[in-house]
Amino acid sequence: MNLHDLIGDDIKNLRPMPASVVRLASLVQNPESSIDDIAEVVKYDPVLAANVLRWANSALWGGAQQVAEIKDGLIRLGPSRVLAMSVGGEVKQGLSQSFQPYGLSESELWRHSLAAGLAVEEIHQTSPKEVPQEAFTAALLHDIGKVIVHRYLDATRCNEMSVLIQDGKKTFFDAELQVLETTHAEIGAQIAEYWEFPGTLSDAIRYHHTEPETPTTLMDVVYLANLVAKFIGEGLGLEAMNMTAQGAVMQRLELSGKNLELICSHVAGRLPEIIELYQ
Repeated sequence: MNLHDLIGDDIKNLRPMPASVVRLASLVQNPESSIDDIAEVVKYDPVLAANVLRWANSALWGGAQQVAEIKDGLIRLGPSRVLAMSVGGEVKQGLSQSFQPYGLSESELWRHSLAAGLAVEEIHQTSPKEVPQEAFTAALLHDIGKVIVHRYLDATRCNEMSVLIQDGKKTFFDAELQVLETTHAEIGAQIAEYWEFPGTLSDAIRYHHTEPETPTTLMDVVYLANLVAKFIGEGLGLEAMNMTAQGAVMQRLELSGKNLELICSHVAGRLPEIIELYQ
């Protein structure tokens, strides 16, 4: 078994995503789904139902009146945010550990992931493009592959990557591919597939570092969300900004440099409140 297959096989050791979350993901990306359909799933998951009401009545999203019904909470939050919230609760522990091969200390990757999710909300508010519902969750999960891949980056392989980056002038991502025969983006996409999330979501994870032949708005949004999180200093690690630039993304999303500055500012301002909600 080659290294790529060995790392990929490790995905089977992950805990499956709860059935309610998988069903929720399917409904959220389906334009034919209604709020009633989604409420029916949420109300049978006691933890998720309680969190929907807690978030809907929080200082960040709460209105003048408290809501006590799941459907009202869903309307206030929006289905895409509820999906991201439920997925976030499932992956928080895994993303909160330290990832030393990536130069990320405890909770850094979790903060980076939350910042990327917030960035999607800001892009959604700013770009005239229609941002798909699953973009929030795809951004939150874009680096989930590091949960598995970091285990295979021992001192020898990390040194090989350093040499490639310094001498060969490769990006961190390309060095990862050459040394491991796979990348955290590819493994992350396979994790999303293992969890039975929509294919559009897994593809957005797969291409958050590389530009596909046929880019979609979802892929562009997740790529930019990752950059925004890094621009505000969340999850830089050893990779920092050593990434392949995709200059056409901003153009396709019809965003200006000034738009990007405002998006970064808003994400940085809102991040502490989002982190608090997950406590």
